[in-house]
Amino acid sequence: EMHVKCSYILGWKALGKKFRVTDCENNIIHTLDGKPAFEIYKTYLGINASDELEISAFWFPMLIEKNGVECIRNPIELYPDGSISISVKIEKGDVIRLAYGDPNSIIDSVKQVMREIAEFSPSIVRLFSCGGRFFYWGEERISMETDHFDAIAPASGFYTRGELLKVDSFLHLFNSTLLVVAIREGEPTD
Repeated sequence: EMHVKCSYILGWKALGKKFRVTDCENNIIHTLDGKPAFEIYKTYLGINASDELEISAFWFPMLIEKNGVECIRNPIELYPDGSISISVKIEKGDVIRLAYGDPNSIIDSVKQVMREIAEFSPSIVRLFSCGGRFFYWGEERISMETDHFDAIAPASGFYTRGELLKVDSFLHLFNSTLLVVAIREGEPTD
């Protein structure tokens, strides 16, 4: 009798050209298009120091498509050789683009998922949002994408450092993503 619907909200948009991973090891990207991975931040965004990378990673993370699903990858650490570590294993040949958080796109994505969740008619809604989104919106505006779910059903949740969701038989680790888990018993009600 229990029914569960899981959705995710990205809202980040691709920015600029595509880069191919040409050298990597587990979760460390050594080169993109044959150049040190950090060069994309240095060349296209003018970021020069590792502490700037930490801040900029939330504003301009990496966007990668895995098994047909777009995922955000926040750089975690910058190494002296220009390599960047991310939260999950990367593979040679993967295509990466820089991304940016567009507020209108994020809110449009939230509204779309809210319509789907409302149609599902849940008894409760659980929200799992990346801490990066909290950082992106700021404490005063973060509720813009979460508070409205209470209008559908009682909603609660917490901030995470990575969000796991199985999509089409593949387990994804997301960054900077809002996961919405809607749960109900029995058939939907109006």
